[in-house]
Amino acid sequence: MGRFAIGVSGWVVILVAGCAPVHAPAAMPSSIDYEGPVASRDIALGGSIFSTFCNPCHAGRVNPRGYRWSPAQMRRQIREGNTAMPGISEEYLSQGDLEAVLAFLTVISAVDAELPPAPPAATPDSQAGQLAQPRVGPQ
Repeated sequence: MGRFAIGVSGWVVILVAGCAPVHAPAAMPSSIDYEGPVASRDIALGGSIFSTFCNPCHAGRVNPRGYRWSPAQMRRQIREGNTAMPGISEEYLSQGDLEAVLAFLTVISAVDAELPPAPPAATPDSQAGQLAQPRVGPQ
């Protein structure tokens, strides 16, 4: 009887192990390029998204050890996840929103990067000021 139990348990292990790859989630393609600088300056949007998506689990902290990640490391973590955190696909978090989250994480020192440069300040149109002035004197 002991031999039958060992044989049956061995078959169960083989059957379970054989089924595991079929039911496991598909691996993310390894050709995704996560490199590049942070592409957004929208820290307000990023903070709002972080508050909605991330704060329920992270409770005000980005990672348990407190170290700073590169933008590429954080993009990979957000998209692919790991055993402690599920990945968030572009279906739920657009690329623009992901970049806004990276901007927010940069400001709170969780991502070791700089925000992209601010766009140049708008220069007043020289014609606009002249058109608003009444003309005085001979024409």
